[in-house]
Amino acid sequence: MLSFDTRAKTMSYRIINNETLKLAPTIKSQNNKASFEPVIPSDYTDNSYLLDGRLYFVSATPDRLMIIISDFYNNTVLRSFTVDREDTITFKNTPIIQEGLAGSYFTPGTKELTKTSQLLRKMLAGNAVIAALNDQLGIGLTIGSNKKMIAAPTGGYMPSGGGMVPTMMTGGGSWTKSVRFKMLVDSSRLTHITGEMETSVHERIEEYTHDLKLAAECLYFHDGHYVYGFYDKKKRALLFSRFDK
Repeated sequence: MLSFDTRAKTMSYRIINNETLKLAPTIKSQNNKASFEPVIPSDYTDNSYLLDGRLYFVSATPDRLMIIISDFYNNTVLRSFTVDREDTITFKNTPIIQEGLAGSYFTPGTKELTKTSQLLRKMLAGNAVIAALNDQLGIGLTIGSNKKMIAAPTGGYMPSGGGMVPTMMTGGGSWTKSVRFKMLVDSSRLTHITGEMETSVHERIEEYTHDLKLAAECLYFHDGHYVYGFYDKKKRALLFSRFDK
């Protein structure tokens, strides 16, 4: 983490250790002395999210999923959750849902993933994601991955009486494929809480904008409410909507 003091024109940094990586010896060519540096596996992905002084971290390998909650300022691990690829995720509150499937003409769709190994494969194929929000019962976490998918237009030729004629071009464009599940932890003890979770503001916004064509969007918190701003391409207008906390 880098910190900049713009008035004093100084910079400082510190290292936040989320998990221990294997150390491998390396030989420096200048003095032929051995040094040890962290080796990041090729099949590895991670990400983190900061909320109220706590750092929420997730990492995935082909064999396991790890979630670590630590104190951001003193780097103390407060709670961790781990599951192996062949085991069931006991600390999730929702099913594992994949969105953005490519069906006919690349129409988005959804499906449920039933195995932890499926989630790990999707996370390693894309970008690991973790997000934390204050829930009425505690802290709501969203864990998963996203990946931008790009499809080239497709077309071809078919026989006719006069030879080969081109068929209509179909497909093309881009969309985001995501996989995620949600979990709820106690605000103070950070232990897993079972049961239903409240609908997050992001899910409410997603439902609200389902049929809209957006060019840009933003979300901020003001006077006890979430304010969502977006540009409606169809109406050609910049609109703002308020969502209760």
